[in-house]
Amino acid sequence: MALIENEKYKKTFDFFHRVTFQGHLCEIVPPWHQKVFRKGYSMTEKFKDRPLIMASPPSIFFACLIAGGILHVLFKAPLGGFPEVIRIWSGIFLLSISGIIAASAFMVLHRQRTSFNPYKATTRIVQKGAFRFSRNPMYLSLALLLIAIALLINAFSFVIMTILFVVIINRGVIRPEETYLEKKFGAEYREYLDKVRRWL
Repeated sequence: MALIENEKYKKTFDFFHRVTFQGHLCEIVPPWHQKVFRKGYSMTEKFKDRPLIMASPPSIFFACLIAGGILHVLFKAPLGGFPEVIRIWSGIFLLSISGIIAASAFMVLHRQRTSFNPYKATTRIVQKGAFRFSRNPMYLSLALLLIAIALLINAFSFVIMTILFVVIINRGVIRPEETYLEKKFGAEYREYLDKVRRWL
């Protein structure tokens, strides 16, 4: 972690946690953004109105997908304990639910004219469609998709990748987004936090 005491960076990064270090009020910056200080970039130019996430959720998903496939080829560990018919139909069901959730989230964001790109600014708190049941329906749909793949091809490795995906998204994407949104929208977002769960 990096500690910031330079006042010209305070305005841009004041939504990060503040700590007292040797009598000075400092900002904590995630390690995946410390490189901007070493390269001497302007914080105002580099990071404006958006959350500082670790990586894009699709890239995290595809990394888990590829890793799950490699592990399945190497070890071929089955799920076990599931009759084939139940396993396949469960996979189809979760695959369908994943698609419905993702489609609902995309349509609502499009109608509300706010970006689904986590690297762009959020213009409003969306509370319709899938966002009534989950604060992160698109991430939920990706997690369900990994479980569906595990069931359809009978691969335990994708169960492991689903857990890893959820952990990485929680720590590297959702938490920075929540910090950013609470800072930007204040009481409106905190009320939404109280009403709707992070995943489901």
